[in-house]
Amino acid sequence: ELLVKALHESPIRELNVTDCGISNISALKDVSLPNLTHLQLSSNNIGLDGCKTLSKWLRTTNTDELRTLHLQNGQINDGGAKILSLALSGNTALTDLYLTDNTIESRGRAAFLNLVCNMTNIENVFKSNHTLQCIHLDELTSPSRSNELLQQALDINRSFHGDANAVW
Repeated sequence: ELLVKALHESPIRELNVTDCGISNISALKDVSLPNLTHLQLSSNNIGLDGCKTLSKWLRTTNTDELRTLHLQNGQINDGGAKILSLALSGNTALTDLYLTDNTIESRGRAAFLNLVCNMTNIENVFKSNHTLQCIHLDELTSPSRSNELLQQALDINRSFHGDANAVW
């Protein structure tokens, strides 16, 4: 909490607090890091509460420069994935989201598919997040249609942004 308060409005561009034993990121909701491009919170216990905090922070704070968010091994499940996907619906900066080594299954992947290509109607397709180019997730033990469609939607985003060779 002290670190977050000390960083408020700082010009810092990258913050890496990997494997720091963090289990509560609620202080993040009150901090503005307008120049932050990379946030690395991997190997901390983010969980559902942390996803709620991140969601609020992403929606209400100036995160216009944030390009990469690392949440690997963060105890994030399908519920957390859904919360994050809703928070990123209006985000036009984040290009890479790292979520490997979590417990995100088909429902969480479907939430991300809805984020990058909401096919309920043509207006929602247009309003989908077309900035996000890579969502790094673990392979599912069984193939799923939502996984295949998510890959196709991210491929379209990458080709639109000129990086057709990016790996998912």
